[in-house]
Formats: sequence, C-alpha cells, structure tokens
Amino acid sequence: MAEQEKVVQIGVPDERERRRRRYELLAAFLLLLLVLGGTWTQLTLYGVDSWMFIALLNINSIFMLVILFLVARNVVKLIM
Repeated sequence: MAEQEKVVQIGVPDERERRRRRYELLAAFLLLLLVLGGTWTQLTLYGVDSWMFIALLNINSIFMLVILFLVARNVVKLIM
C-alpha cells in the first residue's frame, strides 16, 4: 500500500484569515486609542501628575471588562 503524503501549504492566507487579522489590528488600535484618550481625559479633568498610574488604571479596567465579557459568554454557552 502506498503511504499518503500530507501536503502542508505555506503561502498566502485565505481571505477569511486576512479579514480576521485586519479586525484584530483594528481592535488593537482602537484599544490603544481608548487607553490614551482615557488617560488624557483623566489627567486634564483631575489634574493628576502621574500619567503612568492613570494609564495602568485604564489598562487594568479594560482587561477586567474583557475578562468579565469572556466569563459571561462562556457561562451563557454552558447554560445553552
């Protein structure tokens, strides 16, 4: 019996993969703008001098919201 060879194609990703990458880059860019905008707003409104603290606080808040979304989504999937 002849052994079947597995063909691994390394080349241009299909359109679906390209579209997904584009959305990931757009989401990362929007997240960066959200953090920078929130940091700038809080610095101007509250007059705090520590921009690093405010930036880390914003990033931490966004990550907590993402984790909450993922947990809630998985709980809904589990119930369904």
